[in-house]
Amino acid sequence: MTYGDPINVGEFVESTRFSSGDVGFQQRRRKRAYPPYRGNNRRNLKVSKKYLCTVSLLMAVAAIPLLGAWAQDLPSAEKVIGAHLEAIGGKAAIKKVDSRTLKGTFVLVDMGMEAPIVRYITPSAARFEIEFEGYGSYESGLIDGVAWQVHPMEGAELLEGARKAEYERQIAVARNDLLDWKKFFTKAECRGEETLEDVACYVVAMTPKEGEPINCHFDKKSGLLTHIVGEDDNGYEITTTMSEYKGVEGVKLPHKITNMGGQLSFEIVWESVEVNTDIPAEELSPPEEIKSLMADMETND
Repeated sequence: MTYGDPINVGEFVESTRFSSGDVGFQQRRRKRAYPPYRGNNRRNLKVSKKYLCTVSLLMAVAAIPLLGAWAQDLPSAEKVIGAHLEAIGGKAAIKKVDSRTLKGTFVLVDMGMEAPIVRYITPSAARFEIEFEGYGSYESGLIDGVAWQVHPMEGAELLEGARKAEYERQIAVARNDLLDWKKFFTKAECRGEETLEDVACYVVAMTPKEGEPINCHFDKKSGLLTHIVGEDDNGYEITTTMSEYKGVEGVKLPHKITNMGGQLSFEIVWESVEVNTDIPAEELSPPEEIKSLMADMETND
């Protein structure tokens, strides 16, 4: 999930459908230091085993209050997500957002290429377009319950299954952030704390109804969602960074989104954001090749 910006731009950008597990830590193997005993007589062996059992029990008992204190220090996932929603303006303000029109610049970091980008979002439809001069455009959208995309290299297709579910989830996040996260995620759990790019964060693992879990990092100080960490389809780790939060009609949203890792990295800078404006129907209408696929789908049904 790239904070509501599903990207799949042919040879330029790999699909970034995140998956992730727990926050990982590599453990080194160490030799255990057992108390020495002399000889092979049974008495010494019994003493050694009794000693080890006693030490193990004492260590376990001593660890109980430490583990309890650590668990109590972590807030629930709902509390962390709630703090984020309050930080961007509060649930009441978010609910007032009916539509968004975003325009800006898409940058392929490794290639130094830039392209204009536009996104239209309403409660029932959405459309997203990047225009690469000399290479064609990438388009995607959602209309009448159908998710679609047009690839400059691969052509037009209708999204199905987990890909459609992820696209719908991304559109919902782009419109009203994590306000309705329970509609799209079956579970959220605060797994711990981590400092990422000098920002101390709570790490919340979120499991979608379809697709793989993602790790969301929320700034402990501001409450804002700052990073999403996971892997792409090829197993490369992807880190999406949300920054430059600015208020628009009472709701803050990140005006800069950076996707690093994988085979290619990109950056989106939103230069113009309008809320609750009338969006012409033609701006939400899919291209003719998508309309043809939708007609074929209705005929087959």
